[in-house]
Amino acid sequence: MTENSKEITTELIKQLRDKTGISVMQCKKALEETSGDMEKAVMLLQKKSADIASKKSEREDARVRTGRARAGKLSRRIRATRQSCR
Repeated sequence: MTENSKEITTELIKQLRDKTGISVMQCKKALEETSGDMEKAVMLLQKKSADIASKKSEREDARVRTGRARAGKLSRRIRATRQSCR
């Protein structure tokens, strides 16, 4: 460890997890990447969370399908939004 890095303890990880609600392993990785700086770790986790949310919304938008369902003389417009829709 360098002089300006803090020792990453379970207590520090727990504090970050309580503050953000993010998994223990992600908190630990963020603290390791930021040399134990709590504020930088919070900012890093927020950025990663925003990136993940953006990717998920793009994936969901790409998989929305519309079409028509017919049963005899009846016809309806349908919209499928399941992630398994292809």
